[in-house]
Amino acid sequence: NGKIKSMFEVLFWSVKYLSQEENDHFISTMEELSKERHIKKVPWYIIDDMADALKHSPRDGAKTAISNLMKIKQSKLLSAPDRETVVIDIWESEPVGTKKRECKLIFKFKHSAIGTCTLPGECGFIIKRYKHKDGNLTFELMTNSEYYVNTGVHYHNAICSRDILCLYQVYELTLKDGTKLYEISTFNKSVLQYFWDYWLPNITKREYKTTFIAYNVSDYMIAK
Repeated sequence: NGKIKSMFEVLFWSVKYLSQEENDHFISTMEELSKERHIKKVPWYIIDDMADALKHSPRDGAKTAISNLMKIKQSKLLSAPDRETVVIDIWESEPVGTKKRECKLIFKFKHSAIGTCTLPGECGFIIKRYKHKDGNLTFELMTNSEYYVNTGVHYHNAICSRDILCLYQVYELTLKDGTKLYEISTFNKSVLQYFWDYWLPNITKREYKTTFIAYNVSDYMIAK
């Protein structure tokens, strides 16, 4: 189906709570699971950004957390080299209806497998973000052409949810000493903001910058 799932938040919890020995067991367990089912990898640049931010943490466990991240980066089953992914910035967001529970997240992207396209508008795709009554958010890649009417983009079957590694938000953080860092998070702010507030309690300002998708292109690379 078109539902998007990611282990990105699992990564956050593992970095915060696991010792190096526990993290080694976590990695081996996740690698075994990845052989049985499709687990979406975490891009290297996401791991590097997290590690760079943790270097400014006053917490005693920061060095262990960075070491855990680097071990995850070394796993070919759990992480993706930069050359295997592309960053697709959001083009527009469009609320649906008056209650604003549903929103179209619109992205322009011409996949290398599409070739020549003569359809009106831009090649791209739409993620439907839906807020449930309990406050939880779900995201779904939309493939129905009717959902694309008057959005400025059209969908090709080359785009699939399997290759959408995660939907990220980027915030610029300002620390008490004036240092500026980038926070990479998902839409589950309750989990991820708690993570960053724990490791960087000296944040004085958090400013939203952009939303983007990490898309896997490894199956379409000419040279790997």
